[in-house]
Amino acid sequence: MEFKGITFLCEDPIDEQLLGRLPEDLQDFYRSSNGLVAFNGGLQIRSCTTSNVWHSLGLYWQGENALYKVYPNLLISDIPFAQDCLGDQFFLRDDMVWLLSTETGEVMEMEVDLDEFLETSIEDPVDYLAMEPLVSYIDLHGTLEAGHLVHVVPGLSLDLPEDTTYHLDSLPVQARLDWLENFFKENT
Repeated sequence: MEFKGITFLCEDPIDEQLLGRLPEDLQDFYRSSNGLVAFNGGLQIRSCTTSNVWHSLGLYWQGENALYKVYPNLLISDIPFAQDCLGDQFFLRDDMVWLLSTETGEVMEMEVDLDEFLETSIEDPVDYLAMEPLVSYIDLHGTLEAGHLVHVVPGLSLDLPEDTTYHLDSLPVQARLDWLENFFKENT
C-alpha cells in the first residue's frame, strides 16, 4: 500500500503487548508501519503504543483518553485506530470499519474491512475520507502540521443557513478532540 502526502511516520517501537490484543489485519498493518499521517493530514492512523502522545492507539482505545468513555455508542472493545482531518473516528468492530461522528456521537458501519478501507482511502482520499475541509484549510493556510486537526466553527452538524460562514483553523489533536467532546455534550 502506497500512501501519498505522508506528513508523519511513527518511528517509536511497537508496544508488543498492545499489538497482541489487536485483530490480525491490524497487527499486519502495524508490522509494516507503526502509525502515520497520510494525505497531508486527511487520515491519521494511530501508532501501536500506549504512550501519552497524540498518535497513541492505547491512549484513545482504553487509556486515559479512551473515546468510549465520552461516546455512548462506542463499545469498550471498539478499536479507534484512526481519525480523519476533523477528528471523526474510524474504529474496528467485529473486523469491520465503522465511523464515529465526534460532533453527534452517531456511528455508521462503512461496510468494509480494514484492507478495503485502506485501499479505498488510497484510491480516492478526498471523497472517501470527506477531506473537503482540509482542502479548504490548505488553500487558505497552507500545510496542516502533523499532530493537528482542522478546526471548523461553527460545528458542521448544526442545522444552519446555507450562507453560514465557517471559520477554519487548526488545533492540536487533543485540543480539537476536547472541543468536539464539549460540542457533543452541549448539543445532544
